[in-house]
Amino acid sequence: MVYSMINPRVLVLSSQPFNYLTGFGITASNLFKGWPVGRIACAYMQDIDPARDVCDKHYRVWKAGKASVGSKDHALGSIKRKFISMGFGNLVSFPVSREFKSWLIDFSPDILFCVPDSLPQIIFALKTAKISGAKVAVYMLDDWPERFKSANPVKRTFLSIVFNHYFMRLLRMSDLRLAIGSEMCNAYRRRYGLEFMPFQNCPDHELWTKFSGTEKVKGDPFRFVFTGAIYNPGNLQTLLRFSKALEIINNNGFNARLEIYVCADRIFGYKEIFSAYEHTVLFELVTEQDKIAMLYSGCDGLLLVLGFGKIDSLGEKYSMPTKLPAYMLSGTAILGIVPEDCALSRFILNNATGVLISKTDSIPELAQAIVEFCRGDALRKRVSLQAGLIAKERFSAEKVRIKFAKTITSVLERAYS
Repeated sequence: MVYSMINPRVLVLSSQPFNYLTGFGITASNLFKGWPVGRIACAYMQDIDPARDVCDKHYRVWKAGKASVGSKDHALGSIKRKFISMGFGNLVSFPVSREFKSWLIDFSPDILFCVPDSLPQIIFALKTAKISGAKVAVYMLDDWPERFKSANPVKRTFLSIVFNHYFMRLLRMSDLRLAIGSEMCNAYRRRYGLEFMPFQNCPDHELWTKFSGTEKVKGDPFRFVFTGAIYNPGNLQTLLRFSKALEIINNNGFNARLEIYVCADRIFGYKEIFSAYEHTVLFELVTEQDKIAMLYSGCDGLLLVLGFGKIDSLGEKYSMPTKLPAYMLSGTAILGIVPEDCALSRFILNNATGVLISKTDSIPELAQAIVEFCRGDALRKRVSLQAGLIAKERFSAEKVRIKFAKTITSVLERAYS
């Protein structure tokens, strides 16, 4: 599908390129799918190979090592790289090189689609907007600014003052502001006094329901699957507590296991961490979407986890997992081990799209709750069917993409009307 609207030239400015491994990469690939080739480009930061099926024009803004083949790049100075390695990344600004400036002018974007996840990236976006003269759209995927509160008082105060100055500059100059869900939009409206619109990942219905039509037969062992990044220590701790609970379950005669699928560069470290748990197995996450769809539909339970600590809640309270819509379309029941006071918990509870466990203090009680989920065949079938209905209603790829394209295009329509 190629949209019939004016299709502005959009430059996506983000940490990650278009790809099928990371949260933003997947979300962007789904939202922008169908945008005309040549009218979309991406300037990114991280050492990730871009997927080129949706966007074939990438520029890596800086590098610490070898750049991706086919992507232009600019080396970051050794002093700045040292600052980043020491944990002071928020004090480092990305350079606007002559090469990037030339590339930017050559592409001549109508809209700069900013997905900031750090203070340096905000500053870089402001510089890029000034050079290009493009209209600005801002898209927030999680509430990462709240994590400044976990720093020591001096650093927290400094970062908050500097961040608020630059972030408010970016928000005020923006012509469109988006966030990952309605709760984040509401929170940002209260906090910053500006309107935000919700847009979430919109996976293709045909792909993610391709393997969900067959009648499910409970596996032996009962297979739980978790895919994607383990964003912070809190999420890791929840997965570890789940693994401990599985050991109790198996010792009591119920056969169950957890399969964790992570990116290749992280699998070795996580294998060491989970090596004490016989019934937790690590695999490399593949990028082929049909293989992941088969994995989701072929297992017995899809696992969502968040951290339960105070620091964990700072950035995750209003976030929604990228994989949630695909989980919902798979025909497999979702088990969420998440705190009660968060957007994800309220979404699952209000829409009856999964089963929630909101406490992990007692490993034996957690084990019992997991067993009840495994044995509740009727419950799992009911919530998986409901999840599929809600996903088709709210995350329909075709509907969401058309609405997204109209929303992006409206920035120029308002400017020139």
